[in-house]
Parts: sequence; structure tokens; C-alpha cells
Amino acid sequence: MKITNQEKIYSACANITRLMIIKMLKQYQYASVTSISTSLNMSVKSISKHLQIILTAGIIEYEKNGTTVYYKIKKPMNPIVKSIVGNL
Repeated sequence: MKITNQEKIYSACANITRLMIIKMLKQYQYASVTSISTSLNMSVKSISKHLQIILTAGIIEYEKNGTTVYYKIKKPMNPIVKSIVGNL
């Protein structure tokens, strides 16, 4: 059975750490893995795994600036994501 995009979104948002990352990106517009890990007091490795899940779900996107990768909420925002993010 193929997993739909909606299922990926709900699955990505079914974790408190990923919700905190999304909330942080909503508040600050963009952030690097290092700044997110520092803010949430978690390892870079752990945050990177969570970001990959959120990225695969199509909730966020990234931009590289030199060696630093910045993550931000993807625009236009999916209506499901908009509903979830609007309640954070």
C-alpha cells in the first residue's frame, strides 16, 4: 500500500519534537540545524533526523548558504500543515 502525502504530513506532525521544530520555524522564519539543536537542547544528529522526516513530508524546504543549511516552512503551505501550524 502506498503512503499518501496526507499520511506523511500527519505522521511527521505526530511527534512533539517535530512540532516544536515547526513552531520554531514558524516563529523565526528560518533556522539552521545547529540553532534548532541549541534551542531545543538536543543533539544535531537527532534534530537532523527529525528535519529529514519533516522535509520528506513536504512541510519544510531548505536553502544552502555556503556550508550552512537553513530550513524554513514551505510556501505555499499545504492546508493541512496550515491548520496544524495555525494551532501551535
